[in-house]
Amino acid sequence: MPDKSGASFVGALSTRSSDNPADGHFFWLYKALHEYQARRGLRVPTVIGPDKTDSSFIVPFFKGNLRRLEFRVNPIIALNYGMNRLSQALDERARHSVHQYFSYDGGLSDYWVVYGLALRKADIDFVFNFHWADQWLALTDSKKFSGVLLTKLLQTTIQNAPQNLRFSAETKVLAKKLERSLFKELEIFPIFSAVSQRQLRAWEDREIHVLFLPQRASELDFVARASRSLESENIRVTIAVKRETWDRWGDERSKSSIKSPVILPIDGSDYEELLASTRIVVLPYNKPYFHWGSSGKFNEAIAYGCFPLVPRETAISSQSSGDPEDHEFSYPDQKSLLKVAKQILKRTQPIQLKPVTLEDFVEWMNRNPPPKSTSSRVKAWAAHSALLFAASLYREGGLTTAIQKAKKSAFARLEGYSKRSSASKL
Repeated sequence: MPDKSGASFVGALSTRSSDNPADGHFFWLYKALHEYQARRGLRVPTVIGPDKTDSSFIVPFFKGNLRRLEFRVNPIIALNYGMNRLSQALDERARHSVHQYFSYDGGLSDYWVVYGLALRKADIDFVFNFHWADQWLALTDSKKFSGVLLTKLLQTTIQNAPQNLRFSAETKVLAKKLERSLFKELEIFPIFSAVSQRQLRAWEDREIHVLFLPQRASELDFVARASRSLESENIRVTIAVKRETWDRWGDERSKSSIKSPVILPIDGSDYEELLASTRIVVLPYNKPYFHWGSSGKFNEAIAYGCFPLVPRETAISSQSSGDPEDHEFSYPDQKSLLKVAKQILKRTQPIQLKPVTLEDFVEWMNRNPPPKSTSSRVKAWAAHSALLFAASLYREGGLTTAIQKAKKSAFARLEGYSKRSSASKL
């Protein structure tokens, strides 16, 4: 909904947004979007984020203890979101032409907040993204009473969602899985790159044949083996890894075999040069999340003209504008990676792929949602309220687990009391 000048801007709601570059997409995604919009006239920070942040693109708002409570929801926690204050903040920002909001890193608590805001603010558009794939699937696949009840309420809220609320998932794979549980077709969230359009370096002028960007210490054993295998074929390899990940890796013998790893984070221009000098980027991710989730690094590699490779067991390759199978190797088989890498390096030109840009994302946010079938605001409000209380029962496997933990704790306290009593009698 643009103002009289035609301007309309996109805001974000995130308890995870960060002013620290080391926090990955929680920093870069939001910073890039804000800078893009600021150049076009936005005069307020793009993100409503956590308190105690010091950044030009984040409004300090949400209490810090909400940062890791995406699936911990109850009436007390809900009060910490300050829905009335949040509604007032949206009204104030609307005067600066911020008429759309997305919740990218969306968990259960974010769902409750965004849904409530959409019911209150019919003149503002919202997108909720199902982000935490493993946790959402644990909920929707749960056979426990609390999980089944909560999934039923999610179905009811989604079926009766207001016209100004859209739903998305990280990948096509995750979307199809959730659609079967929620009875709702989901859009695919466009994970965009902050890289501006530029003249890409010629393929033959890229000195680094293969760049590894591991996330976890457990991935480094494979990276070390694969690097040796690639280098034995005269393939030039570079490994870039965060300091804390490198330090957690305990294999000192393998560490010594890796010559001059690039320790991240590095200066932005140096990072750009690293990718611009690379032909193949390997994302050797073994985190369960990636069986369903996406990676911003995949799209970023494409934006710099690199060809990304990922484990076949993940959903990351579904982000490609080309054939997903072209990006896949069998993890942790270094021979499989070597075979795929050699096939790509034989090419005189890389396969042409289209990255998702900021412009693509803003255009997607401005897309008019398809007309919805009749829905009931009464049902929507009732289900939204019931969802809050049902979510209070859902803890790490449901109410049964919570009761078992409470019993265990009570027996432990009783046993401790008995021991103290016996000792006092002696």
